[in-house]
Amino acid sequence: MRKKISKAEQVRVRLKKHGWITRNWALSKRITRLADNIHVLNKHGWKFGTVECVTSYGGFKELDYKYIAIKVGL
Repeated sequence: MRKKISKAEQVRVRLKKHGWITRNWALSKRITRLADNIHVLNKHGWKFGTVECVTSYGGFKELDYKYIAIKVGL
């Protein structure tokens, strides 16, 4: 059986694998406190840039925010 990982760990894994994460992706995974997770990562040496973008989840295109990892910390 696979161990369930925390929401904060899901955010870190996504960022390390893809280098970015969107608010709508996080919401689709029931991660409602993405900004708090980003804030905690900033305290651990991560640096981020943000851009507005359009994403499509559930067939709807909508404005979204993408956090791009510029520097990966601990």
